[in-house]
Amino acid sequence: MSFKAISLFLLMTIKHIYLSIFIFLSVTLSAQTAKEYADMASAKMENKDYRNALAFIDRAIQLNDTNQWYLMDKADIELHLYGSRDAINTILKAIPLNRKNAEVYNRAGNLYGSGGLIDSAIYMYNFAIKYAKTDTAKFGYLQNRGTAKIGNRNFEGAKQDFEKALEFNPNEIATLNNIAGIYDELGEKKIKPLIHLKKLLNLIQIL
Repeated sequence: MSFKAISLFLLMTIKHIYLSIFIFLSVTLSAQTAKEYADMASAKMENKDYRNALAFIDRAIQLNDTNQWYLMDKADIELHLYGSRDAINTILKAIPLNRKNAEVYNRAGNLYGSGGLIDSAIYMYNFAIKYAKTDTAKFGYLQNRGTAKIGNRNFEGAKQDFEKALEFNPNEIATLNNIAGIYDELGEKKIKPLIHLKKLLNLIQIL
């Protein structure tokens, strides 16, 4: 082999090596992580671009299929795109990934409630309350369960949930308003309802 041929061969080899390195670096640097795809999905959700949000969250799940929050986000997106049935199927897949995460049960309750499946919603809220780690979370879950019970016309049960919620936040206007309405439905005209109503009116005047 002549010197010229050897030089040409070496030049082509070097070019091939550089091209391979360039392609490898381009692919590596452009590759997105699961979290980055999830963040992009969240941004699309904020803009109500649910179809692209679904594409991004699906990619995040492909890269990390054990992240419960990604499936929870997917369920929220599917609710907007397809309704509660697909969203419920997805949230049920999320639950086994962490059975002690209160929020996954709360979201499942919300999805069942949006589909008119009130008994199933209450069942899920029971677990959300059971596994709640903070008073703030438990307050919200009690409110959700109380609202669901109103939907079932279980006013006595709803009253108990809202009264329990008030123990965590005694001045929450929506809860006080709900209790006032429940007492009216139950026909109760005792001192306790009047106290709640007076507190509600005072808070409204402050606002």
